[in-house]
Amino acid sequence: MADFYYSASVDNLDWKLIGSRPAGGPDERTLSIQYTLPSNSPLQAVRVSIRYQGSPNECPGGAWDDSDDLVFAVDPTPASLAAAAAGAQAPIPVPPPKAMDSSHCAAIGEIDRKRCEEGTLCVWKNGRNKGCYPKTSGDTAKGKGKAKGKANKVSTSDDHAA
Repeated sequence: MADFYYSASVDNLDWKLIGSRPAGGPDERTLSIQYTLPSNSPLQAVRVSIRYQGSPNECPGGAWDDSDDLVFAVDPTPASLAAAAAGAQAPIPVPPPKAMDSSHCAAIGEIDRKRCEEGTLCVWKNGRNKGCYPKTSGDTAKGKGKAKGKANKVSTSDDHAA
């Protein structure tokens, strides 16, 4: 099942269920749903959550579940479609996207380690409270850390000049 959500603001995500569509089957398919954009909100988001079982949940946690989000700009000024199509109004520039902060790490949860490690703001931690956490100054990049032992001297052609 595919559950469709929207949030009128990306600054304070509040996912509202639009509706659900069956998504089962082995072949690729296109699913769609319509809704009315909320007014007076220049940056909005939609989410589609695919779930294997259960009821609608904007953050599904099953092994076969997945969610994807799309953030987009909306011109909040009222205008008729005819006037816009006739070129009566110049396009309004899209504001630059806001940088994600580490508060988004918690939204990834404890299921999707790969998604957590792909970003630069979050780090995966194992143990009893495993999951995705905001990266701190003590966290090192994967495969990096302090080297042990002494550095070896590399011989160059200048070292052997007579």
